[in-house]
Amino acid sequence: MDWEGLFAPQILDRGLDYYQRGLVTNFVTTNGQIQANVLGTERYRVTLTVQDDQLVDADCDCPYAAEGEYCKHMAAVLFMLDETPTTPAVAAADINDLVAQADDQQVCTFLTTLLQADNRLVLRFKATLGQKMTTDLGDYRQQIDDIFNAYMDRYGFIDYESASDFEVDLTDFMTTDIADLISPEQVDLPSTLLEEIMIKLAQLEIDDSDGELMMLMDNCSDVWQQILEQANLPAKRQLFDWLRSQLTEKMALLEEVIEDLLFDNFKESEFMATKLTWTAEKLKQAKKIDDDWVSSLTAEKWALYHVQTLVALKRPNAEIDQFFQENSQYSRVRQYIIDRCIQQYDFDRAIQLLKAGKQQANGIIRRQFSVQLKDLFHQLKRPADYQQALWSLLTTDTSVDMGLYHDYKRLFSDNQWPVEREKLLSAIKEYVDIKPILADERLLQPLLTAVLADDGLESVQTYEKLLKPKFAKALLTKYVVTLQAMAEKTGGRKYYQQLVAILRRMLRYPQGKSVVVQVIADWRERYGRRRAMMDELDRLDI
Repeated sequence: MDWEGLFAPQILDRGLDYYQRGLVTNFVTTNGQIQANVLGTERYRVTLTVQDDQLVDADCDCPYAAEGEYCKHMAAVLFMLDETPTTPAVAAADINDLVAQADDQQVCTFLTTLLQADNRLVLRFKATLGQKMTTDLGDYRQQIDDIFNAYMDRYGFIDYESASDFEVDLTDFMTTDIADLISPEQVDLPSTLLEEIMIKLAQLEIDDSDGELMMLMDNCSDVWQQILEQANLPAKRQLFDWLRSQLTEKMALLEEVIEDLLFDNFKESEFMATKLTWTAEKLKQAKKIDDDWVSSLTAEKWALYHVQTLVALKRPNAEIDQFFQENSQYSRVRQYIIDRCIQQYDFDRAIQLLKAGKQQANGIIRRQFSVQLKDLFHQLKRPADYQQALWSLLTTDTSVDMGLYHDYKRLFSDNQWPVEREKLLSAIKEYVDIKPILADERLLQPLLTAVLADDGLESVQTYEKLLKPKFAKALLTKYVVTLQAMAEKTGGRKYYQQLVAILRRMLRYPQGKSVVVQVIADWRERYGRRRAMMDELDRLDI
């Protein structure tokens, strides 16, 4: 399948790097649709559609793809697709048959050769035989040290080129070697090893530009979950105390992982009672922090943990309400109580709390409350309130949300809409870019005015397909004025290549060729001594 030409060269290179470093996971192909996760600074979901050996659709939830571009995550998945064998892997039954054909001596000789070459296999083989592993703690520690040391430079730093392989090796050790040790009878050794890995990770200096530490922490958390599922109550007590003791500044990198483990597990009554007292004390300490921003952020976190613990313990509603009144300034606590009200069908109180939250909050939090209030009015079939909530969002947002705009438009008949549209456009704040609305409504003259008023050519190129049939001359004039200003500045060859790319775009316009010819003649006269510029103009085939 020929797909590489769809991608910019630098995007293609980055996608190949992601694929080669094993960052494509959960790869599944079914009836022409390919889905996979690609790990980077976040985990992105890629969906591709292939028909007749052609890529017909590609989607990724990363910000770059949201702009309509082919991204490096798509490229990584396509590289994996190209390398995926069309023949099936060897079936388990075939492997069993193969082993059955060997006699005991052949199996022993082959196994001995493998074990002599890999100490990690020795430890895993011992675990398979069910041997007591406590005597091998030193061996496992050595394996951990070997993994870290293999990728560190002499200063103890893991650079960008080594970070991915380090993540793969350490993840394999955690999810295979350590996970194989876990059983109801044995949680001490695997938990001790994970504890040491966490401490090392918290102190590690690494260039994890592609999210290696995030992936390691996720995998570490997964293995902890396996341990906690097997641990008996005495073992859980030890693990609970150790995890709590690690919530220190030194372990700040792993703070979220540790807190998730503590609050997503340990549901027994003795732990819940401890968590209730502990979260109250942490909240009290957080409110005393001198730095207002840090104090607010930390206090909000512990206030949320505390109210969640109150609810989990089924404490009286009066106690929960009292705590909320004392901590209602924390938006996450307010959101938790609002969601609880909705779950209990107490919609009137949820609406009251959302309205109060809108008045109290600002920025993103205020908008979140506004959107939830709008959705709740819609769910409860309160059309007048729903319309007002949409109006409020559209006239207070700092950018146009076309989804909300279309929701608002659907409330009116075709006859009503032109008048209502003008009211809305007049009410939207002056600094908000309304060009998406003008384009959607095909209000071409106002759209042209707005496009010409913008600096640069971004708006021209965004809306030229819509405007060019009627306003080609005006757009060409905008191109020329902008290009002439750009040409006054000197630059390298890449800069001049950008100017020529714009000239090529202008050639697609009616009368575009004659305008481009005039611009080139002017530039040859004014900037003839710019060798790189003249070279690039020579490459423009007119």
